[in-house]
Amino acid sequence: MSLKTKRTVKNNKMCSFCIRESSNKPSIIYLVCSDSEGKQYKISTGRKILYSQWNKRKQEPIINSSFSNDANKGALTTSLILQHLKGEYLKYIYYLCSTNETFNINILRAKINSIVTNSESEQNINFDITAEDMVKGNIGKTPSATKALDKALKAYINDSQVKESTGKVYGLIVGKYKRWIVDVYKVDGMSALKQSAFDKYVEYLKAQGKSNADINKVAIIRKIINSYIAKGNRYGLTQIIFNPLKDKRLSEDRVKVEILQDEIEKLENIVLPTEYQLYRDIFCLAIYTGQRVSDMQNIAVGEYERKGDFMIVKTVKREKFAYIPLSKKVEYYLSKVEGKVKKQSDVNFRNTLNIKIKEIFRLAGIDREITFIDAHHTKQTDKLCNIISSHFARHTFITRRLREGYSFEEVGKMVGDTGRVIEKTYSHLTADDHINKLKAKARKLNNEVQVAPKVEAKLTSLHQVSSLSKGTVNFDDIIDTLKEMQGGNISEAVEYVKLNKVKMISLIEYYTGQTKGMIINDDAFCQYLMVLWGRLKYEKLA
Repeated sequence: MSLKTKRTVKNNKMCSFCIRESSNKPSIIYLVCSDSEGKQYKISTGRKILYSQWNKRKQEPIINSSFSNDANKGALTTSLILQHLKGEYLKYIYYLCSTNETFNINILRAKINSIVTNSESEQNINFDITAEDMVKGNIGKTPSATKALDKALKAYINDSQVKESTGKVYGLIVGKYKRWIVDVYKVDGMSALKQSAFDKYVEYLKAQGKSNADINKVAIIRKIINSYIAKGNRYGLTQIIFNPLKDKRLSEDRVKVEILQDEIEKLENIVLPTEYQLYRDIFCLAIYTGQRVSDMQNIAVGEYERKGDFMIVKTVKREKFAYIPLSKKVEYYLSKVEGKVKKQSDVNFRNTLNIKIKEIFRLAGIDREITFIDAHHTKQTDKLCNIISSHFARHTFITRRLREGYSFEEVGKMVGDTGRVIEKTYSHLTADDHINKLKAKARKLNNEVQVAPKVEAKLTSLHQVSSLSKGTVNFDDIIDTLKEMQGGNISEAVEYVKLNKVKMISLIEYYTGQTKGMIINDDAFCQYLMVLWGRLKYEKLA
């Protein structure tokens, strides 16, 4: 028997009951005990009795004729309950001696509360030790952690009804923990399933150079310990706490790549075996819609709404609406995939698509070398066909839209995400893209600065030409002036037309060379003239 166990038994060899002195009303009876360090605890028994009816030396209720029949009946019930509680306390001490576990007041309190309340909803805490759960050769015969893990894993797989392949993966993860218990921790007892041992295993994995993604797989070990072994604080075990480790790589270092235009053309033009054609079309549709694989499956089975030139999809992950422009490419690939996909789990659909896409890229010879930082924080270079996944299509769509000039918020509306996420996660704009965007902005500002004086000068001279009659109006000069105003404040253009007393229908006929009722020219300036005409007619009605 270890010194620690001797101290536990010595300090916990007996418990006592006590009540507070009160002359006129019943008081609560408490069970008093102490841990291996001599710290005392008081646990309410839930029973009350008059101080005058309590035998302090014997620590039991008094039953005699000086008390009423009801008081004696209550004292008898209290006495039986206290005997039961004392018996459970002694069983707990025996349990500590048999398992080398340390005293845990929470376990004892839970057991006493379950007896006091007589509640079936309370966890059934059993202090019995069975021979088949013992490890041979250990002093006190502690229960085997490895056997407990095997039983718990089997129960979890049965209860969760996971796939056979998933169950095998769980078995490998738990098997590694069992080998660590035997080879490194070297104590195949319940202490190997405590928080302290679990934390040591996590540190061991870190020291072995495992990635955060690999370490996070221990969550399944935590789950089966908490749900099947430590439930109800059995064996003195508490719930394991584990916070998944975060990926500390910079966003730009992770594997996410824009698919270039020439690569898209190779993908679209390659003649593929029949088994790959549908998956190529799904991936191309993702490139032109920017949707996640879970939403692509919904689109393929027809779960979307059309509204004018847009497709509206409620995204699975964000539960936000995505407003997708129905371009010719989108319409084409919709006709290729819609109704040809059988609904399945998102995981299975994604895994199948990713496997097929890798093979399609190999067949198409799309093998551009990509440099990235892997989950082990190591710089890697690999071919695009080896690392491609369905999510690359979303990154490609978003980057292309941003390059075209859409804002982060506008692109977010198209893909069902927030502008902040688009900016932080999905943009692959290069340095040249940012420079070109800034140059375009500068050109726009310069044009506005140059046009403003011209417009102002034209408006200043309006009064000089306002007396011109229809016959003296030079439509070419009017058209030149309006072209300079196009894109600016339309109110200034309206004012210019009114001051020159220009009849818009005559101007439009002159510009297009067409008669009234047959104007079909649709260039940008003609549309601008039509807008001006509509504005003038509205002002007359007003």
